[in-house]
Amino acid sequence: MNNLNQRTALFEGLKAHFSLSELHNICFNLGFNHEDIPGDTRPAFARELILYCERRRMVAELLDTCRRNRPHVIWPDAGETEFPPAAIARTLCSQLPEHQQSQVEPLAALLAPLMSDPTQAADIERLLRENIALGHVLRDLAGYQVTFGGTLLQFGSDNQVGDITIRDVAGGNIVHLTININTRD
Repeated sequence: MNNLNQRTALFEGLKAHFSLSELHNICFNLGFNHEDIPGDTRPAFARELILYCERRRMVAELLDTCRRNRPHVIWPDAGETEFPPAAIARTLCSQLPEHQQSQVEPLAALLAPLMSDPTQAADIERLLRENIALGHVLRDLAGYQVTFGGTLLQFGSDNQVGDITIRDVAGGNIVHLTININTRD
């Protein structure tokens, strides 16, 4: 993989979303024997599986297999940044009605840098407040959450419509936004 953040995101995703047995099945699906890879625990095996695939230039195939088996998880793209907007958009699209899907890419483009750099929260919050169409998208995403590597992206529900929380899988908040939006049509 091109950078440490991508590798870390893939490692965290494998650890969080696959059992050791499922990781062994991934090896079978990729055409190699899991016994060729050291690691008796899920974290150790996940780490070694990534290194094994890197040495054989098979990371893209590993990521494709992960996407097929866990489509609700946002996986890093082999040649992109840690939180690629296209990957976020693909995952969010599946949760929205067709008439809202044109707004997913602009929303993903705003959220992706925020996931890597929480200091941009005030600017992103202002842009989301100013865009009425994105407000409707946030309403439709209420209650939905996706994971990307070790990061959880949560959209508020009930009376928290307009809340966006980005946290690590262990539960520590990275950033929390509250966007005051009109939830009526």
